[in-house]
Amino acid sequence: MTVLTQMRAALADNPQLEHAFRALSPGDRSILHALLDTEAAEASTVVGSANARLWTLLETTGIMKRNERPELTKVAPGIEILSYTLTDRGYRALPVLMSLIDSSGN
Repeated sequence: MTVLTQMRAALADNPQLEHAFRALSPGDRSILHALLDTEAAEASTVVGSANARLWTLLETTGIMKRNERPELTKVAPGIEILSYTLTDRGYRALPVLMSLIDSSGN
């Protein structure tokens, strides 16, 4: 199965992927592009943010992996930080997924 076929299936199986991607601000999207441009990059976000919602969904597809970073879990009362990296699969699949969503125009 090709990456394109896999990403089409992921979107069909979980419409929340497209919804979560479309909810991102341009700044949120720029983080995804920065991750793709940087080998072994790590990104952090706050629980409940648009990035957190998308990245959690991307983890279910094998595109991203949540990092266990206990030092980041509680930076201040009521604020929880999540850390993610792209998987090897993610470096191939994320550009395809973003292109599919951008080209659907919904």
